[in-house]
Formats: sequence, C-alpha cells, structure tokens
Amino acid sequence: QKERRGEDNIRGTMSVIRKKDKEFPEEKEILERKKDEIDFLKDNADEFLDLKDVLKIHERLMLSYNLLKYYIVLLRNFRDGLTKNDLAKQYPGLKWAEVLATKQFKEFYKDVDECLNQAVLKLANLYDQCRGSLNEI
Repeated sequence: QKERRGEDNIRGTMSVIRKKDKEFPEEKEILERKKDEIDFLKDNADEFLDLKDVLKIHERLMLSYNLLKYYIVLLRNFRDGLTKNDLAKQYPGLKWAEVLATKQFKEFYKDVDECLNQAVLKLANLYDQCRGSLNEI
C-alpha cells in the first residue's frame, strides 16, 4: 500500500508539471498569426528599398519610411494589447491568464519588444536618409 501511495504522488506531481508546461496551441497560433500579419508591413518596407530598377531613391525611401512607421504603430498597439483583459475581449473563451504566465509567452513578448526597438532605430535611419535624399532633389 505504501508503494501505491508513492505511485499516486508521482502521478500527481507529473500532472502538475504537465499543467505548468501546457503549450496552448490555439492561443499561440492566434498570437503568432497576428504578429506575422503585422510583420508583413516591415517585410514590404524592406522590399521597396530593394526596388532600385523600378523606383527612384526618394520614392523607395518614402514608401519604406511610411510602411515602417505604420508597422511600428501596429506593433506597439499589438504589444500594448498583450494583456489578459484585452486578449480575452478579442478572443473570448481562451485561457489567456494561464498563457501570459508561461515562459513561452514572456519570450514572445520580449521578441515583440525587441522587434519594436529595432524598427524604431531603422525608422530613424530611414528618416535621415529621406532628408538627405530630399535635399538632393
């Protein structure tokens, strides 16, 4: 009977561990899909910069600058909306409180924040390039 109790304790412990490491695939899919939609703007901003044979330099810079600026606005709103209440309003019926407590979510949030910081630096660089290009016209 002692062995039986020990076995039950192990099973109970394993159950708790599994609950802590839930992957929340539905919630994860929603967050990643939304971030990918926003990243599409950044990707297009990069593409416009590379259209050397199609657009003039000031046109490429201005298009890229405006897309990147809009990307930053959307990404900042997305990051600021990564709260239990905001996510529950947009996507009801999911376990957002549990998701926000996971290590994976904290890494995701940190990644979003890092993308935002990089985009802000890139925008400042594009702004300087735009000013220089417009002075040449």
